[in-house]
Amino acid sequence: MVVTMDIVIRFFHSHCCDIHLNHGNLLDVIWSWTGVKAEHRQKVAELLSMMGSLRPQSTERKSKWVVIRRQLLQVGIPPSPLLPAISLGSPCSDTTLELHLPEAVVNRLQTVGLRFCGAADQALPRLRGALPSDKATRKALDELSDLTSYLRVWRIDRHVYIDPLMPPTESYHRDLFYQVYLMKENSSGSLIDGVLLAIGGRYDYLLHQMWNEEHKSNAPGAVGTSLALETIIQHSLVDLKPIRNEDSISILVCSRGGGGLLEERMELVAELWEENFKAEFVPKSDPSLTEQYEYASEHDIKCLVIIRDTSGSHKGSIKVRHLEIKKEKEVEREDLVKFLSDAMAVQFRNPSIWN
Repeated sequence: MVVTMDIVIRFFHSHCCDIHLNHGNLLDVIWSWTGVKAEHRQKVAELLSMMGSLRPQSTERKSKWVVIRRQLLQVGIPPSPLLPAISLGSPCSDTTLELHLPEAVVNRLQTVGLRFCGAADQALPRLRGALPSDKATRKALDELSDLTSYLRVWRIDRHVYIDPLMPPTESYHRDLFYQVYLMKENSSGSLIDGVLLAIGGRYDYLLHQMWNEEHKSNAPGAVGTSLALETIIQHSLVDLKPIRNEDSISILVCSRGGGGLLEERMELVAELWEENFKAEFVPKSDPSLTEQYEYASEHDIKCLVIIRDTSGSHKGSIKVRHLEIKKEKEVEREDLVKFLSDAMAVQFRNPSIWN
C-alpha cells in the first residue's frame, strides 16, 4: 500500500485519490449477516460494483443505491456490459441476473452501504457493534484497524475508507485488499465516478496452496499490487514530483528497546522519505538489535539511525552510527535531517561532523 501510494502521488495530488479497504473475512460475514445466498453473491457483487468507484457516504453513491436497490429486487435482469468482472472464487455463467432478493435482504445490504461504509473511525466501531464477535470477524476488523493506524503513521490518512461491500478483483485476495481511485469533479463541482488506478492485497492463501510440502519452513506472508500504468499516464499531471536520489546513501532506521517502536520507526522513515532520503526499516514488530545489524549487512547499508524508548534519559535524541567508518553521534530529533544532509555531503568522512 505504501509503495503503491508512493508511486501514485508522483503523478497525482494525494487529496485527489481515494483508498477503499476491505477484508475477505469481513466480506464473508457481511454476506451471511445480510442473508445473501452463496449462489447469488457473484451476481450481487457485480451490481454493487456499479457504485464501487464512488466515495462512501457521498451524495452520488447514495443516489446510485436507488438504481441498485431496484435491480436487486427485480427478476431476470440482463447483465450490463458496463459491469466489471468480479472474482469471488466461482464463475458466473448465467445469462440473466435472476435475483429477486427478499426486501429484508436488500434492506440489510443498503444498511451496510449507508452505515458501515466510510471512514475507519466511524465504520469500524459500527461494524464491531453489529456483527457477530467470532474469531474470523475479529481478525478482519483488527487487521483493518491496524492497517489504518499504520497508514496514519505513513501520513496516508486522507480519503481512506472501509468498504465492506467491495469484492476482491482477484480470488486469491482472501485477507486485506484495497483499491485506489482517482476522483474527478464535473463542471458543477460534484464528484463523478472514480478512475481505478491500482489494486492490491494479501495473497497468503495462494502462496500456501503452492507451497511445496518438501519445504521445511512455513510459507511466508505475501502482498502484491497492480498498477494501471496506461490509465495513470493518461490522467497524469504535467508537474511530476522529483524522484528520490537513488545515488544517495541508504539509511536503516533501527530501534533499541521500547517493544520494537514499530510506529516510531515507520514515522521516522516517512519523514526521511519526504526529505528524499533512501530509508527503510526491518519489517518486524520487535526485531532485536542483532537482527537489525544483520539486515543492514545483508542489504549493504552502512548508516544506522537508532531510536530508543522515549521514556528514558535519551528522550528526544537519536543515535546515528556509520558501520564502515565506525563513528557515532547523538543527534536531537529536530536536527537529524540537517545532520544527515551535511554528513552525506562529505560521505560521512569529515571528522568535524562527529564532534
